[in-house]
Amino acid sequence: MASLPKFKGKHPVTIEADILKGPFGKAVNKEVQKEYGNYKVINKVGYNPKTNQVEGSNPFYVTAVNQVIMPEGLRTSTVDDIKLIRQLNLLDLKGCYEDIGFIIRGLEGDNKYFAKKLMEGKQKFPVTVNLSDLELIKDDQSEYGLAFKLKDTAKIMQGDLAEYKGVSALSRLCLGRILDLNSYDDDLGDSFSDGRVVTVHSLVAKILSNI
Repeated sequence: MASLPKFKGKHPVTIEADILKGPFGKAVNKEVQKEYGNYKVINKVGYNPKTNQVEGSNPFYVTAVNQVIMPEGLRTSTVDDIKLIRQLNLLDLKGCYEDIGFIIRGLEGDNKYFAKKLMEGKQKFPVTVNLSDLELIKDDQSEYGLAFKLKDTAKIMQGDLAEYKGVSALSRLCLGRILDLNSYDDDLGDSFSDGRVVTVHSLVAKILSNI
């Protein structure tokens, strides 16, 4: 029998995922608070030793978490990650909410300052941006003292990917308490005790690094 060409299959697109909790979550929160803890929008989220997890979420805190964990090959969850987590039922997230990204619909309306900082002169609207594609910057002109900057490697996705759509110039994109993708027109700095931060590691990246 003639020899066959070498088979080249594809690794399954799979992830490790969990909420920020335990010693890891405590350490990540400590680093976030050390860098940005003097900002109210950051220190309203924190580690609860009674529940052993980080409680609360807003886009500022999640972006700060990214800056701490990305050197370790981790990220906070993206739109695609959340869809996979729902599909595979990896985590029990019902009853909680998770900030994932922003929906930007234009440069006029609520949160227009942040829409313009990110997108002015750059794109047709609407677009979706993952928080993992942003950097947190200090900004005296922002009502929160902080703002966002696109990374050079940022992936801007055309369209409003929310299943429930808001109307602001820039809205928070969250996994809602009933596991739907919602575009909230709430204050960007709001945080509630049932907020959670989901961190992700791509198993594909781990597999390939070991080849």
